[in-house]
Amino acid sequence: MAIGADFTVDYTDKKVTHTSGTTVYTVNELYSWLMDTFDELVQMDDQVPMSAQTPSAYTFINGWYIDDDSMKYLKGGAIETDGWSSVVLILSLASGGYTNCVAGDVGKVVTDDAADVGELLAYDNTLRKWWIRDTNSHGSIATSSTMAITAGTGAGTADGGSATGENLYANVYSLGTVESAPAPQLYIFQDGSAIAEWSDLPNWDRGHIDVLIKVKEAGTEIDGAVITVFARQAGDLFDNFEIDLTTGGRNAVPMSTSNDLNDTTASHYLLYDAESVAFTNNGDILTGGTSEATAEQVSSTDWGTTGVLEIRGIKGTFQNNETITDEHTGSATVNGTVGDTYLAYDTETAGFTTMDQTITGGTSGAKRLMKGVQDDGTAGKLVMLVDTSKTGTDKDKQYLAFSTGETITGATEGSASADGASTTVVAGYSDVTISFVNGTATTGGTTGTFVENEQVTFAGGTGVLLKDASNTVTLGNMTITAINGLTITGDHSGATCVASQNLQSAHTMDKAFEQGSDNPYDIIVDCAGRALSEVYEYFKYITEEDSSFDMYTVVSGTITILDGEEYIIAYTGYSPKKASPLGTFAGGVLFGARGLWVIDMNTSDSQNFQLIDSDGDTNNPPNYQSVAVTALVAGDRVAVFRTSAGVVNKAMYAMTAQGSGIGTITVGSAIDIDTPTTGYVRVVDDSTNTEQRYAYTSWTGSVFTLSGTTSVAYTTSDTAYVPYIDEQASGTSVSKSVIYVSDRTVMIRVRIKGIIPFETTGTYGSTGISVAAIRTADSIVT
Repeated sequence: MAIGADFTVDYTDKKVTHTSGTTVYTVNELYSWLMDTFDELVQMDDQVPMSAQTPSAYTFINGWYIDDDSMKYLKGGAIETDGWSSVVLILSLASGGYTNCVAGDVGKVVTDDAADVGELLAYDNTLRKWWIRDTNSHGSIATSSTMAITAGTGAGTADGGSATGENLYANVYSLGTVESAPAPQLYIFQDGSAIAEWSDLPNWDRGHIDVLIKVKEAGTEIDGAVITVFARQAGDLFDNFEIDLTTGGRNAVPMSTSNDLNDTTASHYLLYDAESVAFTNNGDILTGGTSEATAEQVSSTDWGTTGVLEIRGIKGTFQNNETITDEHTGSATVNGTVGDTYLAYDTETAGFTTMDQTITGGTSGAKRLMKGVQDDGTAGKLVMLVDTSKTGTDKDKQYLAFSTGETITGATEGSASADGASTTVVAGYSDVTISFVNGTATTGGTTGTFVENEQVTFAGGTGVLLKDASNTVTLGNMTITAINGLTITGDHSGATCVASQNLQSAHTMDKAFEQGSDNPYDIIVDCAGRALSEVYEYFKYITEEDSSFDMYTVVSGTITILDGEEYIIAYTGYSPKKASPLGTFAGGVLFGARGLWVIDMNTSDSQNFQLIDSDGDTNNPPNYQSVAVTALVAGDRVAVFRTSAGVVNKAMYAMTAQGSGIGTITVGSAIDIDTPTTGYVRVVDDSTNTEQRYAYTSWTGSVFTLSGTTSVAYTTSDTAYVPYIDEQASGTSVSKSVIYVSDRTVMIRVRIKGIIPFETTGTYGSTGISVAAIRTADSIVT
């Protein structure tokens, strides 16, 4: 049989080993070949290596051994062992003083403190593990034993005692419909780590898989024999599936992925030169000839023998000057390394040559690290990268765009003019802050004022300041929890406080929409003013395959940091959003995963999201609408009043009795929800028939908090009212965003000496109101 050319039987050490070729065989083919081999008369003195229980369940018996690497070349069935206990010893060795084994060590005798144990069956230098056949009835090997190989190379010190017992390799295969252009690389997490896939073989190449996974070693299940299979390719809707493989056998894993129409932007740029054949096939997988790094081509801009690629789904690290090829005939040489920002330049006065130097925009103040340059003489192109190590205002500059025509300079050398504005792709959206709530700590008070969601530092660690109130700070993304007595410093604000206790574990904090009720959330996302479509693409980027983005989840009161590629839910028991674990996007609306709260999105998206709090309740943002007056000139006085029966409604609220010199105004009923967050409250003094106008900075319930104090005392016969707009224009328009409750009739007035007073009426409705003022010159006024 053909399998006999790829697998070898070692009768002396009782081993079956894959020794050549890249063909993947079914376990049945291995079993059938061994049965055919061992039925010969000359083999009748040897014990058979395998037995079959079902067409998909097999056992290595009679002490015969097969190594983990050989399992990679098998599919279509499970293998367990029977006869390894007390025969095959598995030993881990300490890193200190370890000497790598070589192929010639296999079959040689291993010694334990100079005592013979038996033959080395296999080794893994990365894991520093040896598999040894105990042919001398040596028994277990004790920790700290000195290990060597007679006439061999490998050596080291036992790191813990040896283990022995049976192994189980369950068969896992995927089915269902997965994206094909390109197909995803499925990957598997086991016991908190990704299993290194053997993607050079067809049973674990892109697309569906059919592999054997070790779920029991030396009689002990690995993490309860539970694994999670993921399909998370950039540009696709994701999927994952958890399965318990305790019983071994052949196990189907359903996978469903498809093209994500809302995730189309590349994550990085990569310059190339020395092109021999153009890259013309978007969707192809690009491969580095030296690094073997891979990525999907999103687009290519070709300038002849040079160009720039937009890529995503990067695995590995592309190297400068290596050959890069696509799946067809495209081929060129990498020019630099990947970056997230692209900028063309001209009017060069000094060349850019030093990689990783900081490039600065003279007008914009933007800064990036240079990762690649295509110098065409007095013009060229740069690929740059956000320097995420920066903090405070230096970090802010990493997210500014370079502006057309400004001078750009390198920290080491280089000077030119920006030929157009810079563009940034998804990897550069890292100004979006994703903070997992980790707990609270009391303090002795704060010096200065923290900025919510800013990074904070303290001796030995970092975190994010989520809230500072009542001498208690709420913190997220904490790298340590023992903070009692440590000074916490904000990297933007410079504010400080001293923790008076260690972090008290919590996985939620209360958040509320304007004038809404508090609800608990696990994750606070500061969108940094970005559109939610960009935030969604960033969500996908930090949770795709190979993402090492830190997710600071709380599990049973302990901060458990997960890589983005394995993150599924914010807290135990939540329902996952498999297609995108932080939230999905459809119809221009972000649908947050359970426990996710978003703030500071682009104002155009203030209503384009739906959230689920930690309790599982769905919460929608208020219906913010704009009240706007346009066609103004700076200096115009503008007012938009609510009306009743066609006149300004000055009796919106009855006053309560209160004295003068008070920093609040309390009205006799709840303040209407559609009251601006800040503005002016006007009070009508019934006894003198006069009005006072007070600026307020916030309101809640029936109380306005003023920026100053009241000038007179008030009684219950006085009234108060609040215009939607009550200010002097500083530009060509004035607007306020308020929560729509119901239609309101309004009166709009614009006045300034020199024009005829403008007045009109209208209705503030579910889509807001915008009125263009008519500024007719007053030809009589002097």
